[in-house]
Amino acid sequence: MTLCIVSMAFAITSCDKDKPVHFEQLPQAARTFLMTHFPDIEMVYADKDWDGYEVLLSNGTELEFSSKGQWTKAETRKELIPESVLKLLPENLTSYISQTYPDRNIKMVEIKRFGYEIELHGLHDLELKFDSKGQFLYIDD
Repeated sequence: MTLCIVSMAFAITSCDKDKPVHFEQLPQAARTFLMTHFPDIEMVYADKDWDGYEVLLSNGTELEFSSKGQWTKAETRKELIPESVLKLLPENLTSYISQTYPDRNIKMVEIKRFGYEIELHGLHDLELKFDSKGQFLYIDD
């Protein structure tokens, strides 16, 4: 019985390992997104896991894509998220942020089932939640 449980645990964890991939192995939608929004930034690393792809760019930007290549997350360290990416968000979401937090830049965007999770740069990073239509929901502490 113990051997069976240990074997099952090993089988489950071995399925969760990330597999490195080359640019050409990313889905077409992910490659197009990278070429459109980050044309002059080199891809340093990419991997595939059970639910999609993670990509690291040379400027420190981290991106996530679904298994079909749909963009689901962008997070920056120092750089700003490109305006072309921000234009993919609902207009009322970006308007709310620019009017309510004019001195802050978007550090992270994640598309969730309920809508959007946005993190803003600042002395204390701020995490905002929006519904799928871009309506502000709440600040997550």
